[in-house]
Amino acid sequence: MKKVRKKVRSRLRKFTNNFKAWIRIGALSNNIYFRHGTRIFLVVLLTWLSLVLTPGRRTYDPFFDIQVGSVADRDVIAPFDFPVYKNEAELERERQEAAEAVNPVLEFLPGVRETVLQDVFVSISSY
Repeated sequence: MKKVRKKVRSRLRKFTNNFKAWIRIGALSNNIYFRHGTRIFLVVLLTWLSLVLTPGRRTYDPFFDIQVGSVADRDVIAPFDFPVYKNEAELERERQEAAEAVNPVLEFLPGVRETVLQDVFVSISSY
């Protein structure tokens, strides 16, 4: 029992001496707690900075709202080449079918409304 007490007292004395040295500003370079504490602090600080300053994963998936039959708002390019096993005649026929399936594009002309209304009023007033 006396050996254990003696060991505890020596460790406590060593700790208090090192703590007293840690308190003194001039002895900080010789203090083991200060040297290792600053290293640990720098490691923690650099780890935290690397986590904060690196960009995370992209949270927005640009292809999440794609559905069958939707039209792409930009060019979609495959990241690889793939062969098309069709001859030129069949490929041209499918292109024509696809072009015929597309609805016509209507163009808005602002002056047309007034001319149509004027023509309607002229045709009504002629009766």
